[in-house]
Amino acid sequence: TGIIFAIVLFLFLLSFGFIFTTIHSEYVLTVAIWGWFLFGGYVQWFCLVGKMIKNEEYHK
Repeated sequence: TGIIFAIVLFLFLLSFGFIFTTIHSEYVLTVAIWGWFLFGGYVQWFCLVGKMIKNEEYHK
């Protein structure tokens, strides 16, 4: 689902760049992609830490 979300996000931002040409679309696209990667990495790290904590509690 992450790959599909990335493709949809890319297409949405690409169409946004064509509709609103007053904003430099490459900057919007770059910020959105980096934000998505950083936010996605944060969510994955948070879930991983939660699983590690549950795993240690289980082995006690």
